Amino acid sequence: MREDVRRTYAVHEQILPALRRANVPVRWTDVNVRDTGYTDPALRERKLQRDWKILDAELAERPENSGQWPVVSGQ
Repeated sequence: MREDVRRTYAVHEQILPALRRANVPVRWTDVNVRDTGYTDPALRERKLQRDWKILDAELAERPENSGQWPVVSGQ
């Protein structure tokens, strides 16, 4: 991994903005990734509570971070 390419956002991490800033070529594929970490209701609730805490902290630190507002608003 390159030092200048790091994910953006603490929840629903994004790598594409960093790749674009570093001029790394991106190739789209038909590959689908399915996250099955939220299928168990009890585990899902724990992860959601954890995610809200992380989102709250990130938005308190950087309220201008428009990339996380759709997550908070449910869009």
